[in-house]
Amino acid sequence: MNKKTKILAYAALIFVVLTWGISPVIGKYMLGFYSPGMKRLLDAVFATAALGAIAGKQLKRVDAGTLKFSLFVGLCFSLAMLFEGVALNYTTPAKSTFYGNVSCITVPVFAAVFTRKLPRVGKIIAGFVCLLGFGVIVFGDTVSGGLPSFSMGDGLTLVSGIFYGITNAAVGTWGKNKNSLVLTFLEFCVTVPMCVLYVLCFEEVAFSWALRDLAIVAAAAVLVQGLCWLLRNFAMRHIEPGFAAIIISFSTVVSGVVSVLTGMDTFSWSLAIGGGICVIAAIVSGLSGAGEK
Repeated sequence: MNKKTKILAYAALIFVVLTWGISPVIGKYMLGFYSPGMKRLLDAVFATAALGAIAGKQLKRVDAGTLKFSLFVGLCFSLAMLFEGVALNYTTPAKSTFYGNVSCITVPVFAAVFTRKLPRVGKIIAGFVCLLGFGVIVFGDTVSGGLPSFSMGDGLTLVSGIFYGITNAAVGTWGKNKNSLVLTFLEFCVTVPMCVLYVLCFEEVAFSWALRDLAIVAAAAVLVQGLCWLLRNFAMRHIEPGFAAIIISFSTVVSGVVSVLTGMDTFSWSLAIGGGICVIAAIVSGLSGAGEK
């Protein structure tokens, strides 16, 4: 691999970190114009269109095994997206991303179930570090006489982390030889009807027809779900996976900083320290995966 390609891979990964870091703040803002399920439906529709356009002729080579597998992971992925989207309506972007690090726990657990192999020691340590971070976020303010801080949105975020854990562990176990772009496209194909079902059955729909609002949702979906996944896949082929995972974990730091600066979060030492511990957990988890292919 030449130096120019490696530089491009790092640049791509930095762009992904910044975009994924800002996206929860944009998502929270757009909930003022769209109900959570409708926002997720629009995300899925625009992302499906973008990924389908990128995949192009690769979609013609999809086999029956990939279709069956994508149905399973697509159902889990869609539930994760819906729980996460609804949760953001009841919590803040910073807490949403910090609690999203529950993947340090859920992915190794489900990977162990699927492979029937115990996770690496580093993964286990990362899980306990992550729990410590959650504890500081929830109970940190009680040290100064405050109340525990845990909302329904925080709980729903953790539930979404369970389904993301199943999705990622399943892909890591059985999807290594499958086309990641096509698989992601198919996951979103399953997500669209799941979101429609949720909106029809459980939601009082809020929808803005304003061109500006639709443009923001479309651009965010194409960037976050389309371009960023494509760039991530490119970077992961040229950067050691464990180190790449560490870099990606800093998207939570970006979310926290931007959320506080925009007034969507109030700075507190419990949030800063607890969130920092969650980032450390992600780094430990990434380091424990160093050398994995």
